[in-house]
Amino acid sequence: MRSGAVGLVVLVAASASAGIEHTILHGVSVGRVKAVVSAGQVPGLTDASLQTAAESSLKRAGVQVGSGNGADLFVGATVVIGPSGDCVVYIDARLIEDAKLDRNGLRVEAASWSGGSIIAGTRQNCGRLTTNAARRVVDDFVEHYRAMNPALAIK
Repeated sequence: MRSGAVGLVVLVAASASAGIEHTILHGVSVGRVKAVVSAGQVPGLTDASLQTAAESSLKRAGVQVGSGNGADLFVGATVVIGPSGDCVVYIDARLIEDAKLDRNGLRVEAASWSGGSIIAGTRQNCGRLTTNAARRVVDDFVEHYRAMNPALAIK
């Protein structure tokens, strides 16, 4: 009996969240991509290279990036270089949209999607590994975007 009750709770929880997951990105457009790298000490890793990697993933997937109208896809890389030359990078990506609060009508920024990744490598391969990890995180966004906007998805 107890396992049946647990199964029912899991089913209800999954059903409740399924509606939100399938509507949160419905109809959203990406206005621009912003990228920030926390440290400049990694060869080949800059704000511009990270932004280019994210934009190329969107373009390859057929997701149009507007001219500033729409949500901002933010991709950040926090880099830590250890004394031995090893690097650890945390990729944090978020789709930031303007939202209006029901209770007082104020406009605020809200994240309607987020994803991330942690990678480790050496100082020499850290830039390449970070760029590849950022592409995978953006690919995850694209997967969610396509699922919620099938008419806009290019096959």
